[in-house]
Amino acid sequence: MISSRTLSTVLAAVPLACSPAAPPPAPAASAPAASAPAASAPALAASSAPLFPPPLSSSSSPLPACPAVNTAAPPPTRAPAAALAACEKLREASMRRVQRVGADAWTWLEGAWPGIARCEQDAAGAWLLEVSTFSRREGNLLGEFQLVRIAADGKVSPTSLGGPFGQLPEGVREGAAVLASFDLDGDGRFEVLLERSGYHGGGEDAWHHRKVLKMQGRDMKEFKLPIDRNSLQGVDAIADVDGDGRVDLILESPFLVPIPCTLDGDARGPRMLLHNTSAGLVLDDEVTHQFLRVECAGQSRRRLFFPPEQQVNGIDAARRSILAVGCARLGGLTPQDASAQIQREAPPAEQNCSLSSPLLLGAASMQVPLTVPRLECAPRPAPPR
Repeated sequence: MISSRTLSTVLAAVPLACSPAAPPPAPAASAPAASAPAASAPALAASSAPLFPPPLSSSSSPLPACPAVNTAAPPPTRAPAAALAACEKLREASMRRVQRVGADAWTWLEGAWPGIARCEQDAAGAWLLEVSTFSRREGNLLGEFQLVRIAADGKVSPTSLGGPFGQLPEGVREGAAVLASFDLDGDGRFEVLLERSGYHGGGEDAWHHRKVLKMQGRDMKEFKLPIDRNSLQGVDAIADVDGDGRVDLILESPFLVPIPCTLDGDARGPRMLLHNTSAGLVLDDEVTHQFLRVECAGQSRRRLFFPPEQQVNGIDAARRSILAVGCARLGGLTPQDASAQIQREAPPAEQNCSLSSPLLLGAASMQVPLTVPRLECAPRPAPPR
């Protein structure tokens, strides 16, 4: 997630809007006419409508404080004792298979995919990505995995991973990790958040896919989320944002923009929230609006481009600018108005290739799944230590 600067920091760098200066008094009737022709006066747009809606408040009326939302992961759940004991037995067997190849193999596997061979617990049992085979061939580590469900009574049920992930087992260059387990729809059958990751041609081409899967018999089927895949990415985290006891899904930003010229360059923009309600998962309600206000805390539509400075390199400036563009769009700024503002503020290409107007114009044209009224708010002060 991109850290938002405080409102004072943002506004300090942005010229505040002010009322147009009063026109000079009319000359006295006896004064001679001006010698310069009227046509030579510059054509000012002082009377034209602003390009984008004015901020919610002026310097005399500060922004309201952002709401308080909880983005911390829910506390871990303890599985029934029989399920946990059976899972630990499988986990230890997985570790022994890997350690027979060498101690460095287990260290590497834990570092690459810490969710491998770890029991993910929930109230009805546990999940494990069991390492079923592991070997070293011509210097390469090769392995196979299967996703296992352990019921409350300790019964082990291997699953078939079809659909969005293909079939496991997979080679360790395309690893998987169980990230979380929860009951989204309240039917007593727990879903699992699984991540697949791999590389295509080098570390800079790393890819990650996160999906919510639900067990139906032996098969794991994708749990359909009410999101538009054209404008939203996968699941970034889980939290009980409104404290109602139901797990909410925090989604990756629709403004996910790769930054050129970097190996780790992603400008992620504001994340979204799927609010888990008694009526189902909701993308557009007051709770999701409050979440986005916190994600965009301190951002102002008065500035969308932040040039690199001595203290802020091009990558950081690009991330800050993408965050500003994303928040402005979610706050109601149209693609046309956002593009026009970027073209005024950003040069065609910065000396640092990680930030340029084409990059920001691409973000400005992205789809937004909702519009949040009164998006702008001031960050809450940090609690005293």
